[in-house]
Amino acid sequence: MNKDDIASKVRLAIVRAFSIRHGTGAGSAHWTKSIKEELCIEGRNAGLRTTAHGVTKSDWGEWLYDVCWLKYSDACSPEKSLVDAELDFLEEAVLIVESEFGNLGDIRDDFHKLLVGRAIVRCMIWDCRPTKNEEVVEWLAEMVRSFSSTDANDFYLFAGYADNGFEFWHLDGRGVLR
Repeated sequence: MNKDDIASKVRLAIVRAFSIRHGTGAGSAHWTKSIKEELCIEGRNAGLRTTAHGVTKSDWGEWLYDVCWLKYSDACSPEKSLVDAELDFLEEAVLIVESEFGNLGDIRDDFHKLLVGRAIVRCMIWDCRPTKNEEVVEWLAEMVRSFSSTDANDFYLFAGYADNGFEFWHLDGRGVLR
């Protein structure tokens, strides 16, 4: 699966979660759970193993990030735990996700985890109104540009909450929006 296919599936899952929760008065915990649930459904539909805490559609609980899509060797099945499988070779981290519905400091802390992580796509989801999403995007892009281990082929998907839906941006490892 390529970066654009992964990003498309992630955007679809986030839009579905928005349609479920918008206008319900749900708090951040419910939003987070809905987003993680939809992301896990989409990852499993793509034939990947998923990790996330507190959702029934995940193969395993949270592991390193709020949500992961992982490609394992054929020896690894969902019935095996991460510890039990004798031949469960991790072949690829397809997606790593952090989400933060709170303040800029919490968003920064979660984004730092994505900076040091390795995956085809790294996704940051946030809501920090009243700060404008464009300001958050530029701030995160500057972090990418400043991080010495960044590779030009890195790919970030940003999803900022707005009243009428999530807004999306793609960023490469040079900190350039595409």
